[in-house]
Amino acid sequence: MRMFAGWWERLRIRQKDIIVVLVLCAPLLLALSVHVGLIRQLLEIQEQHKQVILARDHIRMLSRISVDIEDAFRGYLITEQEVFLEPMEQAAAKLEPMLAETLALVKDVPGIAGNIRSTSERVSTLLNSKRMLIEKIRSGHIDEVLAYVRSTKGLAQSNAIRHDYRAIEDNLTIELQRFKRDEETMADRIYWGLLLTAILGVALGLFGERLFRRSISKPLTLIDAAIAKLNTDKAYEMPPIAISSVDEIGRIARSFEQNSQRIGQQIRELEAINAISKEINTLGPAGMTKVLRLLTERSAGLLHADICMVMLRHEEMKCWIVEAASGDLHKTLRKSVVLWEEFPVAVQAFETGRPAIGERGDAERVSNPAFKADRLLAIPLVSNGESFGVLLLLMQKYVPPKHWNLRLAQGFAEVAAIALGNARLFEKAKRKGKSLESRLKQLEHTAAMLAHDMKAPGERMEVLASMLLEEYRGQLDERATRWLSLLQENGKTLTEHTECMLELARVGSIEEAVEAVDPAVVIDKVLKDRKADLKAHNVRIQMALTVLKVPCHRAYIRQVFDNLISNAIKFTAHRSDPLICITAKRSSGRIRFSVSDNGCGIPPDQKGRVFEPFVRLNPTVKGNGMGLSIVKRIVESYGGQIWIDSDGREGTTVSFTLPAFGEVPATRFSATLPASEISVPFGAAAPSPRETSGFGRGVQQDGAPSRGDS
Repeated sequence: MRMFAGWWERLRIRQKDIIVVLVLCAPLLLALSVHVGLIRQLLEIQEQHKQVILARDHIRMLSRISVDIEDAFRGYLITEQEVFLEPMEQAAAKLEPMLAETLALVKDVPGIAGNIRSTSERVSTLLNSKRMLIEKIRSGHIDEVLAYVRSTKGLAQSNAIRHDYRAIEDNLTIELQRFKRDEETMADRIYWGLLLTAILGVALGLFGERLFRRSISKPLTLIDAAIAKLNTDKAYEMPPIAISSVDEIGRIARSFEQNSQRIGQQIRELEAINAISKEINTLGPAGMTKVLRLLTERSAGLLHADICMVMLRHEEMKCWIVEAASGDLHKTLRKSVVLWEEFPVAVQAFETGRPAIGERGDAERVSNPAFKADRLLAIPLVSNGESFGVLLLLMQKYVPPKHWNLRLAQGFAEVAAIALGNARLFEKAKRKGKSLESRLKQLEHTAAMLAHDMKAPGERMEVLASMLLEEYRGQLDERATRWLSLLQENGKTLTEHTECMLELARVGSIEEAVEAVDPAVVIDKVLKDRKADLKAHNVRIQMALTVLKVPCHRAYIRQVFDNLISNAIKFTAHRSDPLICITAKRSSGRIRFSVSDNGCGIPPDQKGRVFEPFVRLNPTVKGNGMGLSIVKRIVESYGGQIWIDSDGREGTTVSFTLPAFGEVPATRFSATLPASEISVPFGAAAPSPRETSGFGRGVQQDGAPSRGDS
C-alpha cells in the first residue's frame, strides 16, 4: 500500500485522471460487452423459440391437410358430387408451400426436418392414391374402389400419417420446453450479471472518488483553508500545507507556501516600519533624538546587525556626524565626528544614491575599535533626490550578501530620511515663521506710526485752515479764500484716508470666534443709523430674506451692510423714486446677499476697478474710494466672493457670499418700507429691485453722471 501511495504521489494530475478513468470505465465496458453477448444469445433463443412454435402450428396444419384429403375422398365416394372434392384441391394447393415454410422453420432443430419431409411425401402419396380412386369412380370402376375401401389400406395410411405428425409435434413441444429453460437460464444470468455490474460500478465509483479526493479535493481543501488563513492576523505563522504530491496541485501548494512566507516577511517588515512611523509621529520633530535612537534599535534588531548608526554629512567640515547609534554606543558616539574616508562603503552609498555592501577591507581604516566588522551595509538617506546621510549596519562576523534584507533596510532608511527631512523643514519653517512674525509686527507698528503721523498733520492743516478762514473772514481776497478752503478740504481728505487705511488694515484682526449673527437685526440697526439720509432722499427699502443666521463677526457684517447701503443712498439721491432692495438666500451651501438700487449703473469695463482702494469713477459724488475695498476684504476673509451686476446704464446690484450653517429651516420675510417707517422685523426674503416699478425710469434722462464712487 505504501508503495502504491508513493507511486501515486509522483504522478501528474493528467496521468491520475487517465488511471481513474480506466479504473472506472474498463471493467464496466467489459461487463457491458459480456451482457450484450448474453442478451444477443437470449434474443437468438427467443427467435428459435418463436420459429418452433410456428413450426408446430404448421405441423398441425399439415396434419389437417391429410385429414381434409381423407374426408373429401369419403364425401365424394358417398355422394359422387364434385363439391366434396374442393377441400382436397385446396389442401393439395397448400401442401407444398406449407411444407417449405415448415422445413425453413425447423432447419436448426436436429432430426425434425427429415421426419417432416418423409411424412409429407407420404401425404403426397396419399393424395395421389385418392385422386386415382376418384378417377376410377368417374370411369365406372366403383367395385375396385369399394374393394380398396373395404381393405382399410387407405384408412391405415391416413392414421399412420396423423400418428407421425403427432410424434413430430411432440418432439417440437419438447424442443419448446428446452428453449424455455434456456431462456430462463439466460435471463437469470443477465439479471445477476447486471446486479454484479452495478455493485462493481458502485465499488469502482467509491474507489475513484477516494482517489479523486486524495488527489484533488483534499489538497484543494487544504489550499483553500490556507488561503482563508491569509486573511487573519497570524498569516505569517501558517504551518506547511500537508500535501506531499509532486503534481500540479503539489507545486501550487509549495508555491503558495513560499508566497505566504514572503507575504509574512513583508507583513512583519511593514508592521515594523509602521510601528516606527507611528512612534515617530507621536514624538514629532521635537523628539528627533528619540526618533533616531528608536530607529537604530529597531533596525539593528530586525536586520540582525551588531551595530546600526545614522550618520549625516557635515558640509562645512566634510565629515560624518553620528546622529544616533544602537545599543550602548549611542551615548558615546552621538554627535561625534567620523572621518569621511573611514567608511568607503558609506561614501559609495552617499555618492551613488544606492545601497552598498562592504567587506572586512572596507572597515580596516576605522579609528574606533567598535567599528571593526566583517560585513557592512550602507543605505543612503535621500531627500528631494539628494543624499544627506547614510544608515550604516555592521556585522562583526561574516555573513553572505543574501543575509541582508535590503528591502527592509531601505524602508528604515526612508523612514529616517523622512523624519530627518521633516525635522529640518520644521525647524526651517519655524525659523522663517518667527522671522515673518517679527517683520509683520514691525510693519504693523510702522504702519500704525505712519498713519498716526499722517493723521495728525491732516487734522492740524484742517483746523488751521478753518481758523484762518474764520479769523480773517471778509479780509481775504477770493484767491486766498479758495486756497484756504482747498487746504481745509485736503486736510480733511488726508484725515479720512488715513482712518480708512487703518480701518482696512484692521480687517481680520479680530481673534474671537465667529458667532451666529441674524442679518435682519444687523440691517435694522444700519437702517436706523441711516434713517436721516433715507428720509432726506425719500428712499424706499424692499427686503427679501430667507435665512436665519450666519456665522461671522457682528462688527464686520454691520460694516459691510453700512458701506453698501450708504453707497446705494448716494447713487440714488438724484432720482425722484429712489429704491434699495436687500435680499438673502441659500445658494450652493452658502448664503448669498444682494444690495440693489435703481441709481446710475457702472460701465462693464470698470466693475473690477471699484474694489481697488481710492478708486472713484464719479468725482461728483462724495466719498473716499475705500468703502468697497473694505467690504471686499471682509467678505474674502470669510472665504466668500463679491461681485457687481450692472448694465452700465441703470441700476446696480452688489452681491456677496458668506458661509452657512447646516441644513436649517429658513424663515421667509418680505417687506417694502418707506423712509418714515424704517424698522425691520427679524428674519427676512423679496423680489429683485429690477422687478419693482422704480427700476424702469431714466437715470440718464435726469442727467445724472455715470456711477463710480465706491
